[in-house]
Amino acid sequence: MGIFLYAFATGKLLAVAEKEDQEVAMWILVCWNLAASMLHPIVFSISIKPVDKIGKSGQEKDSSEASGNSITDGDGKVYQSLEERKIEIPELSTGKISKILAIYALKSWPVLFTALFCLCGYAITRIFVPIYIGRVIHTVAESGKMGDITPTVITLSGIAFTSLLFGGIRGCMFTTLTGLISRDVRRDLFRSLIRQEIAFYDKKPTGDLISRLSSDTSTVINTLTTNLNVCSRNGIMIIGSLIAMLGISWKLTVTCFVTAPAFAIINKYFGRYFDKMAEKTQNALAETTKKAEEVLSQIRTVRSFANEENEAIKYERALEIVVQLNYKRAFAYLFNVWTNEAYQYISLIVVLFYGSYLVIEKQMTAGQLITYFLYQTSLAEYVYGFGTYYVEMMATLGASRNIMQLMFRKPAIDQSAGNLTPEVIGNIELKNVHFTYPSRRNNPILNDVSLEINKGETVALVGPSGGGKSSIVSLIERFYKPLMGNIYLDGTPINQFEHRYYHRKVNSTSHFSIITLNRTLDLPRKPRTPTLQWNNQRKYCVRTGRM
Repeated sequence: MGIFLYAFATGKLLAVAEKEDQEVAMWILVCWNLAASMLHPIVFSISIKPVDKIGKSGQEKDSSEASGNSITDGDGKVYQSLEERKIEIPELSTGKISKILAIYALKSWPVLFTALFCLCGYAITRIFVPIYIGRVIHTVAESGKMGDITPTVITLSGIAFTSLLFGGIRGCMFTTLTGLISRDVRRDLFRSLIRQEIAFYDKKPTGDLISRLSSDTSTVINTLTTNLNVCSRNGIMIIGSLIAMLGISWKLTVTCFVTAPAFAIINKYFGRYFDKMAEKTQNALAETTKKAEEVLSQIRTVRSFANEENEAIKYERALEIVVQLNYKRAFAYLFNVWTNEAYQYISLIVVLFYGSYLVIEKQMTAGQLITYFLYQTSLAEYVYGFGTYYVEMMATLGASRNIMQLMFRKPAIDQSAGNLTPEVIGNIELKNVHFTYPSRRNNPILNDVSLEINKGETVALVGPSGGGKSSIVSLIERFYKPLMGNIYLDGTPINQFEHRYYHRKVNSTSHFSIITLNRTLDLPRKPRTPTLQWNNQRKYCVRTGRM
């Protein structure tokens, strides 16, 4: 409705402007119609109550949380509570992601400001090119002498050289900025990943995390900075071209805006759609990486059951999901291109018709119309480029949401909560401990287990697979939190110890973990105090160079 009101008000403005001695009341009425058409969408959006992202209103959300029912998100993942969902998937809108990336860019502010300065210089110099081209054509048509066009051509050459200089530096600075942002994002993402609780890695495949850390981060940052570079350039050139066009003929410029809001809204919805499709595509690609990692890491098991063909078929099915998403994205891109092309040709036809009328009525000269057409052609190119790269930038922001969610995920176990560093004797006690792995909630491991291990004792945990032997060791090492009960070291709950201090006193290392000795997490030279140890573990590390 607002779009139709705006188009009607713009047409009325042009009709009223045809009469020179128009009454003031008519101008006031036209201005009010324009203002009302612009305010209508704003008032309409404010009057509608937003819906919660999970798909429930605030009242329903509170009632579901109070009732203790599980929550299912759009991907079908089930969470036991709303708080668990917020920990697992931090709510990050496109606006928040944009602010986060802007903060990363501002950390390298000398490079950023140099890039923006050169971007503005490049765009502004390009704005003056159509003016001097129009002057050359008009001068040739009027006088036909080479001497009259020489000063204009020299000025145009100087503008072109300046634009070339600014353009090269701009590209260099944006490429440098891409590398700096990529470094900072990967650094913070890796720091966030290594601080997550062990249960997080039980749910998340390693291949998925490596994909986010390496290829996804590189693709997202490179594409985002490129699209931001082009969008900013086109945006400045659109503004400059509009100012120049208003100076030539405000009537023709207003004509260009009759259909502009409709196409802007269409591009907005295309951008949202590409945002969602990009996120789904990233998830589908991560799923293919997960399947490949599962099969290749367990290739001996696959080979022993002669299951190679079935695994290949499963992988192909995962790839087909990616292809289907790309089909949807391709058709959406097709309609987006049609929309932008249609806007360009409609604007060109309208301006051609109305501009010819103004020249015939002596309201502008033929030279001004030529210059205006040059600007009109450039503006159409800039608008098309801005719309295309804006859609791609929104898709990139959607793809970066998975990276940002991992980066800002809060660990379920806060390692910085404890601050005690007392002298350790070595008495360990498990008191009424209940435990279930977060990834297997319906499979209880420990049920009301109590155990005391005093200093100097050697304790062997014997039992069948799945009986809880490794789980007890993991709980003592604070890899997990017990559902009920407590674990004490010398009578102090282990969650009250300072993280690094505790793990220098109590730790374990699997014989199958491979890491070079110069990266052994500061393996101490003195004997440690913990009660639970593997026999000859330290000798094994030194002998094999692995830990």
